[in-house]
Amino acid sequence: MPLDASHSGLRAHDVHQGLQVSNLDRGSGLLGTELFTTQEIGMAAALASWIKGQDVIDIESLRQFASNQLDINLFAFDRVVEILAELELVRGLERRSGRVHSFFESVPEQHQAMYGLLGEKWREQEPTEIERSLLESVDRLSHGPAAVDELGIDPSAQEVVLDLGSRAEAIKLTQVGGRTIAYSPFFSIENPLAVEDALKLVDLAEMQHAIKAVREYQGLPLSVAADRQTLNRLVGAGLVAGPALKRADNTSETFAVAPYGLSPELRSVKRPILDKAQAMVAAMRMGEHFGTVTKLREPALVLYKLLNGYVAAVHSDTPRQWAMLHRLGVVEFVPSGSLRGIRLVQDKHGDNKAAVRVALDLLQHGEATDTKEWHAADTEAVLVEGRYLTSIQGIREARQREVLPDEDLSRIIDTLLGRSLP
Repeated sequence: MPLDASHSGLRAHDVHQGLQVSNLDRGSGLLGTELFTTQEIGMAAALASWIKGQDVIDIESLRQFASNQLDINLFAFDRVVEILAELELVRGLERRSGRVHSFFESVPEQHQAMYGLLGEKWREQEPTEIERSLLESVDRLSHGPAAVDELGIDPSAQEVVLDLGSRAEAIKLTQVGGRTIAYSPFFSIENPLAVEDALKLVDLAEMQHAIKAVREYQGLPLSVAADRQTLNRLVGAGLVAGPALKRADNTSETFAVAPYGLSPELRSVKRPILDKAQAMVAAMRMGEHFGTVTKLREPALVLYKLLNGYVAAVHSDTPRQWAMLHRLGVVEFVPSGSLRGIRLVQDKHGDNKAAVRVALDLLQHGEATDTKEWHAADTEAVLVEGRYLTSIQGIREARQREVLPDEDLSRIIDTLLGRSLP
């Protein structure tokens, strides 16, 4: 079935995120000829998601951040901003010497509206048949695995579509009972029950046991999990989210998260909130299990403090332990004597508060409770060499490329968000 506008914009964003970790030249070959429109709109979605809620934008800092973290190179940046201006997602656009000099964001509060505008632009730019088939297939797989012959791809284009989907980490293939089954690791968390049903069909009982363990303790560290071998396979396959953080000894710790009971919006057009929530869960479990001087005793209490505007987690290890949430624009560091604590960033649309509520539900109930009634229409976070990666990007290692030192990146983010510390 053809996609509606909001899902077209959303899936273009997904493909862009997946391609961020490819070792491919995105401007040549099939990627350049068959996915040009999708990549351009995907970049626009990535930038719009990040600037959403920020009143003042420092352009030069944003250029560096977009290149380093969002994979929008310096040559594409101005074109991406122009697309946002055409859609009125930014306003007051000024240029100097032919380059974007300043603008103000006007991204709508509703994620669905943002993706809808981007999706309409995607359609207007006449995407190729390959692009349409790819996004429709990825969207179909957001509801769970399906046989390849049920995806409705034109046989003459099937090989190319599946190849591009694989490169974007959006489509995986496996053999079950003599049939080729496709699934999307990026969307397994959107409909975990469908994935669970698929696992039942292939009679992988130990995987069911592992998923149950994660539901009972969201953010389960793999290094201490009884089912760690099975969970490693599930995370590697993208069937369970695997936010990861660097420990104090510079090793990586993965935290298994399988959010159930979420509203359809949180699993799709409001997924940036879910991304932040899962990052919070990983950070809380890191502090609880792997604190350096002292361990975090009550993760939920930290979230309650953040939700109510208080400074929390005052500790000598705060800048390292909460660096990822700082990079995501979720928390700011606040001086407290000779130490620092964290405080929730109050974005104008309230996405950060919404993410805290989801994280609380996951920690306390293992699934959404209060958020099940949401009707509102961005670990899954992996920190690799100073980069924040969403779930699709965490499935395999990021491509090796020069990144900004942590202290430079933190300074840029503080500039972008209008924050400063003495």
